[in-house]
Amino acid sequence: MKNYKALDSYKLLESGWVQTVRHIIPDDTTLTVLRADVTPSFRVNEPHHPWAAVTQRGDVVAAHCDCKAGLGESCSHIGGLRYKVEMIVRVGDPACTDVLCTWNEASMKGVQPARVAEINFYGDKPKEKVVANNAPARRADPQPVSSDVFEDFLMSLLAASNPVMPVGLSLFGSTSSNFAPKKAVVPSQKVPPGLRSLYRGVEGFNSLDEEQRAGGITSSVSHSVLRTSTTKPSQYLIKSICCDRPSNLKRTAIVWGNEHEQVSRQQYADWAISSVHSDLKVNNCGLLIKREQPFLAASPDAMLACSCHGMGVLEIKCPFKFREMSVEEMSKEKDSCLDQNLELKESHQYYTQTQHQMYVTGASYCDFLVWLPTGGHVCTVFPDKEYTLTYVPVLTAFWEGHIRPELLFRKLELGTKQTEHGNKQGHCSCGSADSVPMLGCDDDKCTHQWFHWACVGITKEPKSKTWYCDNCKSSNTKIKRQRRQ
Repeated sequence: MKNYKALDSYKLLESGWVQTVRHIIPDDTTLTVLRADVTPSFRVNEPHHPWAAVTQRGDVVAAHCDCKAGLGESCSHIGGLRYKVEMIVRVGDPACTDVLCTWNEASMKGVQPARVAEINFYGDKPKEKVVANNAPARRADPQPVSSDVFEDFLMSLLAASNPVMPVGLSLFGSTSSNFAPKKAVVPSQKVPPGLRSLYRGVEGFNSLDEEQRAGGITSSVSHSVLRTSTTKPSQYLIKSICCDRPSNLKRTAIVWGNEHEQVSRQQYADWAISSVHSDLKVNNCGLLIKREQPFLAASPDAMLACSCHGMGVLEIKCPFKFREMSVEEMSKEKDSCLDQNLELKESHQYYTQTQHQMYVTGASYCDFLVWLPTGGHVCTVFPDKEYTLTYVPVLTAFWEGHIRPELLFRKLELGTKQTEHGNKQGHCSCGSADSVPMLGCDDDKCTHQWFHWACVGITKEPKSKTWYCDNCKSSNTKIKRQRRQ
């Protein structure tokens, strides 16, 4: 009653110290428990927690507060809680969003919007005090010195800095003569070391091109790599990749192709400039290595650049076998690289070669030229996504599983691996060192005993249990008798 008469409870409500009212109805009872946080009058960091249990008519059955006065079951905080409930029932408890734009009202009245640079965050006196404390001491303006004094200063610097002189003295006429300009050093073109340098005992090569090719999968061998077995690959193929020793460069077909390559290139350029490409440039190129996968390389016959199709490659073929035919007659042959529609066969090794070249160089197309004395034909090949997604991982796995071990240990090249027919070490009729694969002659009197597969013209192991070389077949009468039977 004292709290009610003093209106302390109502003042708490009027001042906004009574927070949100929460209620709960316990099970098996008709009472409602009301609770709210009430901020004390003298501190705001921790509120009081009054509660009251009331009936449906509003009669208070029990009440309590954690303040000192609440121990007597009656305090201004409990009264403020009841006033809050009465106000909610009478006028409701509007949220801030129920009243138009009350949530957006400024805490200070009369504040006008302005630019940040124009807002005065401090009063004039505090601002002037800060500026005064931070103002640098006024220095005297620099006075120009005479030329004699300046020259004496430069000479004193020159004498004090000998032998290492400040580079700034080279900007003045009286001291610049002490600086002798060095000749410009033109950096030499750096070529990455060949893959065969992984083995410390590797011997030299006849040319830089041979050194860079050795150990890499070029476009000319990519088709063979994709066709060989992944578990038992051709050992001759591995050796030909790791020991790049071209032995067939003097063959008639290769010599004939090299002799006509320049003529065919010029005829292509004249035809392409006049009818297909705009601003075409045909540039010679050597061996190109893919930066992301340095074990993949290609050497197209030319790099193409035009304003209409972008960057491309040129691959020229001068087939010696069909030199007396026309292109149409050549396309009808079974072993021709062109089909009857004069398009490059996708199953042919030249198709794999062009795809490999475009992948390594990043070209958007390849002009494949078939040149014959009777005429030529150009078919355009575009990149095949299947080659990138399917075949490139196969090339990568082949290099990592077979080429790289041979580059590191050179087992095939040095002949440290025994042949499949025994431990004998013989010499082929060609006179070169032993290597795998080799085939043994079953005649005990054979002068060579072991032969390279390529030297005897075979590509796989014979099915017969016995095998004799040509010399033993012609000289041994017993072998002739067996052949007649």
